[in-house]
Amino acid sequence: MARKLTPEQVRRVCPPESLGFETTEGLETVSTIIGQSRALQALQFGLGIAEAGFNIYAAGLPGTGKMTAITAFLHGLAQDKETPPDWCYVHNFQDPYRPKALKLKAGLGIQLQRDMRKFIEDAQRDIRKAFESEDYIKRRDATSRVFNERKEELFKQLNQLAHDKGFAMQVSTMGILLIPMVEGRPLTEQEMLALSPEVKESIAKRREDIQDQMKDALAQMRSWDREMREQIEKMDREVVQFALGMLIEELMAKYGENPRHRRIPERGAGGHHRKQGPLPLPAGGPGDQPLRPPGHSPGLQKIRGERPGG
Repeated sequence: MARKLTPEQVRRVCPPESLGFETTEGLETVSTIIGQSRALQALQFGLGIAEAGFNIYAAGLPGTGKMTAITAFLHGLAQDKETPPDWCYVHNFQDPYRPKALKLKAGLGIQLQRDMRKFIEDAQRDIRKAFESEDYIKRRDATSRVFNERKEELFKQLNQLAHDKGFAMQVSTMGILLIPMVEGRPLTEQEMLALSPEVKESIAKRREDIQDQMKDALAQMRSWDREMREQIEKMDREVVQFALGMLIEELMAKYGENPRHRRIPERGAGGHHRKQGPLPLPAGGPGDQPLRPPGHSPGLQKIRGERPGG
C-alpha cells in the first residue's frame, strides 16, 4: 500500500562518528584510483609491457578526472623505478631530414642544450677574433703575395712578347686585348680601317702567333688562382679547428661517456615509419660515435633535451 514519505525518510544520512576521523587533515593522501578496479588492473598490465609499440587508451566522460588520476598513478609508480635516460634530437649534417637521437644520462639533456647554446656563442666570438688576428692576416697576405708575384711576372712576360710582335696589351672586362702598334704608338680604329689588306693580313698573322701562348698563360693564371683559394680555404679550416679545439674538448670531457645515438626511421609507404630496432645500439656499432674534435665529427646543432619522467 502506497504511503507518503517525509523528507527525513528519503534523505540518506552518514553519521560523522562512523567515519573514524575528526578532520581530513589527519588522513593520508590516496595514491591509487578509487572505485575502478578493472581499469586499475588494465593500467598495471599495460605498464608492465616494456616493449615498443604498445599503448594505453583511457576512455570515459570528459571532466571525470581521468588524466589527473592516471597521472598521479604514474607518478607514484615512477618513484620506484630507475630514472629513464634523456633523448636529444640533434642535426644530421649528412642527412638533414633524418636527425640523430643522442642517449644521455638523466638530466643531461637540458644541460647539453644550454652548453650547445653557449658553445655557439663562444665559437662565433673566437672564430671572429681568429680571423681578425694579426697572425692570420699576415699568413693570408703572404699566401696571396706569392701567387700575385707569379702572375705579375707572367704578365710582364706576356707584355714583352706582345711588344716584340708589335702589339700593346690592354686588360679589360672582356679579357686581354691586343692593339697593333706602329712606331711605338697604338693605332686608332680609324687608322686600322685605313690600312692596306697586306698590312692587315700581317697583323692578323702576328696576332695569331701569340694568342696560343696567351691562352696558355691565362690558363696558368687561373690555375694559380684556384691553388691560392684552396690554400687559403685550408688555412681557414685550420684556424677554425684551432679556435674551436678547446671548446670541443670541454664538451667531449663532459659528454664523451654518452656516445650512443640512433637515426630517425625513414617513412615508408603511406607515411608510416619503418620498424626499427631497440634504441640502445650495440657497442662498437655504427651508431656508437662519441663527440669528436673538429675535422672528425659533423658536430651538433640546436639540441632539444627533455626528461621523459622520474
